[in-house]
Amino acid sequence: MAKKSNETSTESASKQVNTRREELRGQKMDAENKKLLRVVYAVAGLIGLVLIFALVNELLISPSRAVSTVAGENISLSEWKDRVGYERTQRIVFLESQYEAFDGDVGIIQQFAGQSITELQDAATLGENTLGQMTFELAACQELAATGVTISDADVQAEIETTFNYFGEDTESEEGDAPVSITKEEFDEQYDDLMSSLGEYGVSEEMYHTVIGSRLCQVLLMESLADEADISTEADHVNIQVLVFDNEVEAAQAEADIADAGFLSVWDAINAAANAETPVSSSIATDLTWRTQAEYEAIFGPITTAAIFALPLNESSGVIVDAADPTSPRYYIIMADGHEVRPLPESAIVEVQQQLLVDHVNAYLEINEEESNFWRNRIPTQPLLDVKFLAQPTPAPESPIEVETEVDPSE
Repeated sequence: MAKKSNETSTESASKQVNTRREELRGQKMDAENKKLLRVVYAVAGLIGLVLIFALVNELLISPSRAVSTVAGENISLSEWKDRVGYERTQRIVFLESQYEAFDGDVGIIQQFAGQSITELQDAATLGENTLGQMTFELAACQELAATGVTISDADVQAEIETTFNYFGEDTESEEGDAPVSITKEEFDEQYDDLMSSLGEYGVSEEMYHTVIGSRLCQVLLMESLADEADISTEADHVNIQVLVFDNEVEAAQAEADIADAGFLSVWDAINAAANAETPVSSSIATDLTWRTQAEYEAIFGPITTAAIFALPLNESSGVIVDAADPTSPRYYIIMADGHEVRPLPESAIVEVQQQLLVDHVNAYLEINEEESNFWRNRIPTQPLLDVKFLAQPTPAPESPIEVETEVDPSE
C-alpha cells in the first residue's frame, strides 16, 4: 500500500510540474503576443499617420500651394485645376454643339475641330498651356492695376453682355440694318443656356466671370499700350503685277520680250498660256492689290519687297532673283501701277496691338515670374472627351453606288 501511495504522489508531483511548465509557456507566449501586438499597433499607427498626413496634404495643403508666382502673387494648385477643368469643358461643349449641328458626322468634326480633340487627348500639354495663359493674364492684370485702372464686377458684366451682342435695352438699329443688339430676354436665355452647359461639367459661374475679367484686363492693357505707342493707322500700299519664273532662261526671255512689246503684253500672254487647257510653261502671271510692306514681305521676303517699294510707277523691274532657297531659286519681273498711303485694315492694327501686349507682358514676366513644377503629376483629365469623337469616320465608297430606279413601261 505504501508503494502505491508513493507512485500516486510521484504522478501528482509530475502533473504539477507539467502544469507549471504549461503555465510558464503560456505566460511567455502571452508576453510575446503582446510585444507583437504592440509592434503591429505601432506600425498601423504609423501608417495611419502617413495616410492622414497624405490626406491633409492633398486636401488642405497642396490645393493652396503655388504653381506659379508673379510679383509675389500666387496662382494656387486649386485655381489652376479649376481653370483646366474650365478649358476642357469649353472644348467639350463646343464639340457637342458641333456634333448636334452636323447630325453626328464625326468625320466633319474631326476635320474642322480636330485641334480641340487633340488638346483634350493631350492633358499634359493643355495643362501646361493653361498655366502659361493664367500666368500671362495675372501679369496683364497687375500691369493694368499699375496704371490705376481697376476692373469691377459691373465691368465684367458689361463685357459678358457685349460678348453676347447685348448692348442694352435702349439700343436700336437703323432701318434696313442688321440688329445691333439682341433683346434682354434673348441675352438671359442664351446666358442661362451657357451656364447650364458649363454647370453640367462642374464649372461654376464664378469661374466664367473670372475668365472674362482676365480677358478684359488684357484688352484694356492692350489699348493703353497702343495709345502710348501711337500706332499708325496708315501705311504705304503698293499695287503690282508680277511674273513668276522657276528658271533663269524663261525669265531672261520674258525680259527681252518686255523690252520689245511692253510689260502688259507679255503679262497677258503668260497669263493666257498659264490658263490654257494644256499649259506649256510653269510661268505665272498674277496681280496683288494694295498690299503693305509687311504683307509683301510675308510673300516675297525683305529683298524683293524693298525692290517693289522702290519701283517707279509703270516701269518693269527687270529680273529679280529670289535665292532664299538656293536649291530652288525663283525669278520675278514686277511692275507697280499704284503707290499710295492708305488706311490699314482693322485686322492689321489689332495684330500690331496684340504684339505690343505680348512683348510687354513677356518682358514683365521675365523678371517677375517664379515657376514651380510640383503640379506636373497632378494634371486634371476631367471632364473626359466622349469616345464618339475618336471613332474612325466611315470611308467614302471607292466606286459609285448604283441606285436602282423604276422605269416607266410606257417609255
